[in-house]
Amino acid sequence: MYHQGKAFAVSADRQRGFLTLFREEWRRRGLTNPEVANRLGRSLSLVVKIKAGRTPLTGHLIDQLAEILEIDVIRAFFAVDILNEPMIYFDPVFLQSLNKTMTLYEGMLTDYRAQQDPTYVARGGAGASLDTHAQ
Repeated sequence: MYHQGKAFAVSADRQRGFLTLFREEWRRRGLTNPEVANRLGRSLSLVVKIKAGRTPLTGHLIDQLAEILEIDVIRAFFAVDILNEPMIYFDPVFLQSLNKTMTLYEGMLTDYRAQQDPTYVARGGAGASLDTHAQ
């Protein structure tokens, strides 16, 4: 989970960003408020308030909504927290670019770990060789 079940306060900007993302995914999936309430295990009145932006989103609630809406938390993090553009989450070019970036980071991390522990790649660490990302 993104927030690891912690119910801490979330900034107003992050709340707006995640709410925009959740509303759009909610719409795309054609979910009704009662369906979301049932999946969350929360009351219908709370779900109506969440959707209307009349109740604060805690980290735990963000995690729950991300899970029931099957939101990719890494992609959401980049869209909401890094770029502050929640709707870019749905852009196929963004997804492709993010996948390429994550592959690059994974290769860099594999190299770093291999430098720290020469047996890392030999043990199958990250399933990659040292030259995977250099191509």
